[in-house]
Amino acid sequence: MKVNLSSFLQWRINIFLYRQLGWRIAHHYITFLGSVYFCLKRGERRVIERAVESVFGHQKSDAEIKSLKRRVFQGILFHYREKLFIAFEEPKKASKFLNQNVFCEDLEMLHEKRQKGNGVILVTGHYGAIEYIPTLLAIKGFPTSMIAKFKTQQLKEKIYSQAEKYKINMIDAQNTRNV
Repeated sequence: MKVNLSSFLQWRINIFLYRQLGWRIAHHYITFLGSVYFCLKRGERRVIERAVESVFGHQKSDAEIKSLKRRVFQGILFHYREKLFIAFEEPKKASKFLNQNVFCEDLEMLHEKRQKGNGVILVTGHYGAIEYIPTLLAIKGFPTSMIAKFKTQQLKEKIYSQAEKYKINMIDAQNTRNV
């Protein structure tokens, strides 16, 4: 199997360490692992850097581009932190964390629409991955479906197990037609 960032961060030893270290320290560990990965996979790093340069190179200074590249890599790794946290943390702890740290002023409006019998479809801009938003909506009592693709069978099995606990309907983008 070809090693990519997702499979690298999901090596069994890494999952074990995330859970043993706690998620605050695991965040730094994931950042470290990401640095190692992109140091070893310089071609992948360069593709990301070139993408940033091609979009913003003519609009921003070299210092701004450098800063933006750093933030892009931080964002990539934060995405994996979210995914791994939701997949591997106990729902009770993850729910407590989300309730204390993720705020959405407009959830009340969604509740009002539902109480009036109006349907609401909320689409997040993150196809193919696990993130905080659908999990937060599920723990707040909204019927939630999530479309996802998985690079590892281990993550797929874990996410389906977790989704059941959160009462999230999973839609497998790889095995479902017309997603």
